[in-house]
Amino acid sequence: MGTRLGRIVLLSDDIDRSLDFYRRHFDLHSVVDDDLDGFRLTHVGAGGVEDPGLWLFPAEAAGARPGAATGSAPALVLYVDSLDGVVDSLDRGGHPLRVPVTGDPGGQRYAHVDDPDGNEIVVVEFAGEGRARP
Repeated sequence: MGTRLGRIVLLSDDIDRSLDFYRRHFDLHSVVDDDLDGFRLTHVGAGGVEDPGLWLFPAEAAGARPGAATGSAPALVLYVDSLDGVVDSLDRGGHPLRVPVTGDPGGQRYAHVDDPDGNEIVVVEFAGEGRARP
C-alpha cells in the first residue's frame, strides 16, 4: 500500500519557544519554517521533509488548548541514544520530569516530560548503544 507516517501535530501557544525546546533537548532541526499567507508552517524532525516529524501547529488557529489533544495520554514517543544526556539537558533547561527514569527487565529505559505547551512526551532509550531506532 505504501503508506508512511508523515507528521504528528502538536499544538503550541508559542512556536518559537517550542522550536527551541525540540532543537535544544532532542537535537531536532527545522525541516520547514515558512509563512503561508500569514500562517506559520513549522515542521521539525531528525531527517528531511519526506521523513516523519512534528508539525508545530498554532493552538489559536486550531481553536484548542495545547496539551489537551490526547487527554491524559502522552502525545508523543521519542527514541533517543542517551536518555541520561536528554534528562540532563532537560534538567539544565528547567524542564522537570513528569515520570522519573524507569527501566524494564529487557533493558529499555524511559522517562516522561512535558514540552513547554504541556504535550506529554515519553522519552525512550533501548538496551545497548546506538539503539535509538529499533
